This record gives sequence, structure tokens and C-alpha cells, in this order.
Amino acid sequence: LITILCLSLSMSLPAISDRLPSIGTGDRLPGKFIWFDLVTPDTTQSRDFYRALFGWEFEAISTDRGRYELIRHEGRALGGLFQPSAAQTSALWLSALSVQDIDSATTYATNRGSRIVLPKRELPELGSRALLQDPQGALIVLLQTSAGDPADEPVAVGEFFWLDLFTPDTEAAATFYAGLAGYEVDTRQFDTLTRRVLASQGYARAGIAPLPEQVDVVVIGGGNVAVDAAMAAIRCGREHPGSPVSVALVYRRSREQMPAWDREIREAESVGVQLHCLAIPAGFEGAGGRPRCGGARHGTGTGARC
Repeated sequence: LITILCLSLSMSLPAISDRLPSIGTGDRLPGKFIWFDLVTPDTTQSRDFYRALFGWEFEAISTDRGRYELIRHEGRALGGLFQPSAAQTSALWLSALSVQDIDSATTYATNRGSRIVLPKRELPELGSRALLQDPQGALIVLLQTSAGDPADEPVAVGEFFWLDLFTPDTEAAATFYAGLAGYEVDTRQFDTLTRRVLASQGYARAGIAPLPEQVDVVVIGGGNVAVDAAMAAIRCGREHPGSPVSVALVYRRSREQMPAWDREIREAESVGVQLHCLAIPAGFEGAGGRPRCGGARHGTGTGARC
């Protein structure tokens, strides 16, 4: 799931009641993402969607700022769901990062250009929580638990297991988060994507990947027709000034699984087609007929929201 977002945010996180179940095992695991809140303008639609998709259960609890619903999977608490206090047209996920000392982590972050969106707040039975915006604009929740964090165990189907941050400057982001949570950083190649992997306690926790450049044309597909269409758009842009010159090809499977001939794919890459594999478009953003992207965020790299 993709959850660290950059946006103009005006909201308050609800104060969770003392009915929140303990999620800890006694030990803190700095660098692990341990709680996930879904902020959505339509709680009914979101609840129905995730119940059908993952079999999640939802439990309403009382707070001093309105309704908050626990998200459970087979009885295990994973996070929560609530409506924002201000107008918001789309849903977003907020991921909570475990830290050993929230005051030290907040000081570290603000000294390096982060902004405090919501200051530290003590939560009964859970610990201390704060919402920050990192130096490149991504939102991150810091959480210092009072009873420790969930143990590292095999992840069940329907639970959270990975996060990716797409950002313009991966090196700066990796340095920032390494200092924030004590991550070890390793650079790995995943298909066509170079990702910096963040690890703690011997476990890979999340990744940082480059945000794709602004594109003029997005072609969806992995066959020869799609590849030819992408190359035709490149040629059109070069032959006719003012026409599209930046083209992305989006395919839902890996590069090796593309049905197009390998020589066609290599030729497309050689002329400048940006290949984005393992992505499924869910919508489009843009103006004037052109896709749009920008900022440090997840899910909108090429103008095709995947």
C-alpha cells in the first residue's frame, strides 16, 4: 500500500479513546511502520471497499473529536478510519513510523527542514503521536508507543507489508530517513526501477524510488502495438515542434512478462520512452489534455494514478 503523501492538508487526527487495544509486545522497533489511518470523506464507501477486498472488520469507538473506527483483520488491530475535519475530496493513508524517542525525532526532523503539521499528543494506551511533513513535502506520522510495537511476524494476507516513497530526490530522502529512524540503506534494482531499501532490525521496512519526470503522453499496455504507439509519439514530437516529446509506457506486469518483442522494447527505451512496469492505472490527473505529476507523493508518477 502506498501511503506517504504530499498535499495541502487541513485536518486534525482524532483523539483515540482508552478502548484502543494494545498493539505492543514490550519492545520498540524503530523504523517499523506500525499503525495505518485512512482519512476519507466517505467512510461508508471506504469501509465497504476494504471489507470486500481484504475482509477487514471495523469497530466504532468514541473519541472527543468525533467518530473513529478501528480496522481489524481476523481480530488483529491494524489501524483506523475517520473523516477529516476540513473539506477533502479524496481519501489518503497516513502511516505511523515507530521511533524510540518522539521528542528527539521531531527535533531532528525540524532541524532538517520538516514542518510540524500536528504537534505531539499523548494517546491513552498507545503512546505519543505527531504528524510531520518531511523536507520534500511527504506526510509522516511519528509514533512512540507506551507498550512497545507489534512483533516482526509473517505477514498475513490482507495486512500491510510494504511502503514506497516516490520523491524527486531519493538520495536526500534516504539520508533524512536514515537519520530519523536509524535505517540501514541499500540500493537495489527492481525490474526497471532503482529503489533505495530502508531496513531496521534486519528487516526491510520500506523503499524510496525516484518520482517519474513530467510526461506529455501515457500509453497503457505491454504489447507491440502499445510500444509502437509510444515510439510514434516520440517521433511525432521530434518532427513537429510543440508536439509531445515525453512519453511513458505503463504496464501491469514486469518487463520480462511484456508480450512485446524484446527488440521492440529495447528500441523504445533507446529513443526515450519511459517504461513503468508493475503499475495499474486507476485514474488520470492533468489539465489541458496533458497528464500532470509533481511533488513527493505515492501513486501519481506519470499523471496516470496507479
